[in-house]
Amino acid sequence: MTLGAAGVVVAVVPAVTVGPTSAATTVTPAAAAHLTLVLDGRTYVIPADAQLLVASGALDLSLFEAGATSAWRDLTEPDPAVGGVGLGSRRMRSGAHVRPRESPPSATAVGITVRYLDRAGRPTATAYSMLRNVDDPSVFAFVVPEPDGTGRATLPAGRYLMESTVDTPRPGRADPAVSVTVNPLLSVDRATDLVVDARAARPVSVTVPDRAAAGVGALAAFRRTVTGGQVRSVYGSPDVTALFTLHDGPTTPPADFESAVGVLFARLPVVYATGWRRDGAFFTGFRQRVAESDLSTVRARFDTVAPGRAAVRSYGIALSSGAAAQSLGIDSLPADRIERYAGNARWATVLTEYAAGTEFADAVTQEQTPTAYAPGRTYAERWNATPYWPAPRVTRDGSRLFARFAMFSDASGIREGTGSTSHAQVDLYRDGVLVGTASQLDGAAFPFVAGRHTLTATAERSWTPIAARTTATWTFTTAAPGTLSLPSIRFTTAGPRTLQVHAMGGVPLRSLTVDASYDGGRTWHPATLTAGSAILPRDPGGSPVSLRTRATDRTGATVDQTTINAYVAN
Repeated sequence: MTLGAAGVVVAVVPAVTVGPTSAATTVTPAAAAHLTLVLDGRTYVIPADAQLLVASGALDLSLFEAGATSAWRDLTEPDPAVGGVGLGSRRMRSGAHVRPRESPPSATAVGITVRYLDRAGRPTATAYSMLRNVDDPSVFAFVVPEPDGTGRATLPAGRYLMESTVDTPRPGRADPAVSVTVNPLLSVDRATDLVVDARAARPVSVTVPDRAAAGVGALAAFRRTVTGGQVRSVYGSPDVTALFTLHDGPTTPPADFESAVGVLFARLPVVYATGWRRDGAFFTGFRQRVAESDLSTVRARFDTVAPGRAAVRSYGIALSSGAAAQSLGIDSLPADRIERYAGNARWATVLTEYAAGTEFADAVTQEQTPTAYAPGRTYAERWNATPYWPAPRVTRDGSRLFARFAMFSDASGIREGTGSTSHAQVDLYRDGVLVGTASQLDGAAFPFVAGRHTLTATAERSWTPIAARTTATWTFTTAAPGTLSLPSIRFTTAGPRTLQVHAMGGVPLRSLTVDASYDGGRTWHPATLTAGSAILPRDPGGSPVSLRTRATDRTGATVDQTTINAYVAN
C-alpha cells in the first residue's frame, strides 16, 4: 500500500514484468510517496519521510513549496529506529530550530482513538489514517496503531477529511489485500472513538476480454476541495485482485469531491487501460466485465531524438485537477503499442523517455491534454515527433507573475514537453528594466507591476543535437489576473520542403515570418508563407533544420522563437 499525490500521481507498486523477456514491461515504482496540497494558488509537495514532522508542527509547511530548496533535510536526519524512506523515517536533528506552526485561533485540542481490524476481523497494526482539516488543510494528523491495533492522536477540533488503509496478509499471495476507507467530512468536536474495519470495504474487480492479458495493477484515488485549494491521494496494488474500497460518512457536493478506480492489464504489444470516475463520493467497491464493444483502440507510435533510449508510459485517469496513473516501462525506442481504453474516464497519458540503463538521465516528458476515447473507435497517435515548440503557461495574481515553459513540446499540439537541460534561464523585463532572473523553466515566479513586459526563456541541452538550443521571447501587456494567452508557433512536417504552420495561444495572428537555417543558425533564409504552410528555400536532404519565427497576435503580444536543429528532414 502506498499513498501518493501530485499533478500526475503514480500508484506505487513493486516491479512486475509482463510478457516475454525480449519485450518486458515493468511497472515503475516511485522512490517514495508524496502528499500534495494546493492552497491559495501555491503547491506544497511533502515527501513521505517528512509528513509526520509537518503534521506535528516541527517543520513549517513553507519549506515544501514547489520549487523550494531541500533545506528541510538539513534540519532532519534519518531515524535508525524506522529506516527506509517511508512515513516517519526522519527525525529532527539535535539543536535544529524552526518556526513552529501556530495552532488555529481558539483551537480546542481533541483526542481521537482509532481501532483497526483486518479483513479477518483481527486487530492489526498494518494500518494507518490521515486526517486533514478541510477548513485549514495545513493542519493534518496521522494515526498510526500500536501492536494491539489501536492508534491515538490529538488534533484541533474541526471538520476533517479522513482516509484510512488496512493491509491484510493473504496466504499464498505475495501482496496483501489493501482496504481503503475514505470519509470526506468527519466532524471532530469532542473525544472520539472510531473503528476502521477492513471487512466493510468491497472489492475492485475488473476483467477484459483478453484472458491472456496479465494484470499489472489496480488503483483508487480521490480529489477533495478544501478551503483555499484541494488535496489528492491515490492508493494502489500490483495485484488486480487485492484492492478494496469503502465510502464512509456523508456524500458531498459533486464539485467538492471526485474519485476514480482503474485497473491496468498488458499482453504486449497490447495494453488495456480501464478507468472510471464519479462525483460526490468515494467508490464502495467496483465490478465491471469489459466487453470488446466497450473498448477503444489507439495505435501509438513513440519516437525518440537520440539512440539508446528507454521510456516509461503512464496511463492517468484525469481528475478535475491532476490525475492518478499507473506506469509501464518501454525497453527501447522507437516503439509501437496498441493501447485499448475502457470506462468513462478521460485519459491524461504521459511518455517519459530517458537514457537507457540510467535513473532517468537526459529525460524528456510529454504530457497529453486529457483525452476521451470513444468505444469502438480507432485512433492513431504519434508521440515525441519533431519539430518541438515552446509552450508557455503564464499566469498572474494581484502581486505575482508565474511562468512555466514546456520548451520541448512535440508536434502534436496536444502535449506539453519538458526535459533535462544543461542550461536554462528565464528573464523578465518590465518597460525595459530587468525584474528578475530564474534558472528553472518549471515554476519561475516574479513580482508583478503593470506595464509592458518582455519574458525570455532559454533551454540548452548537450545530449542530443535535436533542439540543442531553444529561445523564445514574448512581449505583452498584462490585463486582468488569470492565465495569459501568449502566442507560439508550432510546425508539422508535410514534405521535404514544406512545413504546416499552426498558431498556438488562442488568438489569431496579425503578422508572421519564418526563417530556416541549415548550418546551426549561423545563416538564415526566409521561407515562403502560403495557405498555412511555410515552404523552405531548398530541400535540406538529411541535414538538421533550424527554425526562427516572429509573430504578432491581434492583441499586440509578440513572440520571437528560435530552435537550433529543430528537426532532421526525411
